[in-house]
Amino acid sequence: MIVIVVCELKIENDFEIKKGNNNTTKDNLPNLLTSNIDKYKQTVCEDKYISITDLRQTDIDILNILSGNKVENTITILSFNGLKIRLNLHQEKLSRSLKRLKQLELIEKTQTGYKSTITGKKIFSRLFKTKQHTSRKNIQILEMYLPFKVLNKKVVDTIEGRWFGNLRWIGMIQSLTGYQLQWRDIENFIEITLHISDNNIIVETNDNNPLHMSKAFSYSTKIIAWISDIIMRKKLWINSINDMKFNRMQN
Repeated sequence: MIVIVVCELKIENDFEIKKGNNNTTKDNLPNLLTSNIDKYKQTVCEDKYISITDLRQTDIDILNILSGNKVENTITILSFNGLKIRLNLHQEKLSRSLKRLKQLELIEKTQTGYKSTITGKKIFSRLFKTKQHTSRKNIQILEMYLPFKVLNKKVVDTIEGRWFGNLRWIGMIQSLTGYQLQWRDIENFIEITLHISDNNIIVETNDNNPLHMSKAFSYSTKIIAWISDIIMRKKLWINSINDMKFNRMQN
C-alpha cells in the first residue's frame, strides 16, 4: 500500500540522519535495533494517508491515462513518447513525474512503456471516483476476418513497440476482449489504432482529412501485411473456426 511506501521513505530519511550523527551502519546494527525500527514504522504510519494534495497535477494526469479506463480488467501501457504526446508535456517535466510515481509504486516501467500498478489503480479509484479517462472516437478504415483463431498475445509480443517508418509506437491497451495497439505519425500527427481479437482485426485513424486518410490506409496495409506474415511464418494460430461473417464474405 502507498501508506507503507510513504512511511518507508520517512524511515530511511530519519535513519540516514541518525547514521550521520553516530556513524552507525545497517550492517552492524544489532537485531534489537532492527526490531525497534519495525515498531517505529508502525508508529509513524498511524493515521498516514495519501490525499490529492500529495500528488501534482502532472501525476494525476498520468494516473488518469494509465488507471482511468472505465473497462474493468484493462491494462494500459504507454511509451514515454506516448505519454508526452497525450499530455503535451516537456520531457523533463514528464521524467520527474514518472520518477516520483515509480518511487511511490503507483506505476511501473515495462520493456515498452509505463503501466499502473495494482496499488496505483486502487489509489486512483479511491481519490478520483468521478475522474476517468475517456476514449476518443476514431474512424474505421479497414477490417479483416481470418478463418482461424489467432494467438493474440504472441502476435502482440512480436509487434509491440515496433515502428513503421515515420509511424512511431505510442502504447497498448489490453482488455478481456483483446488488444488495442496505437501508433502516431511524427510528421502529420496521424494516429493509427489497431484492434486485434481472436480472428478479427480492425484498423482505425483519428483524422478524416482525405489526404491523411490515404496515408493512414497505406500504414494500415503495411501493418496488416506484417502481421499476416508473422502469423503464417511463426504459425500463430490454433484451429480453424466456423465464422459466419467470414463465410458470407467468401460466398
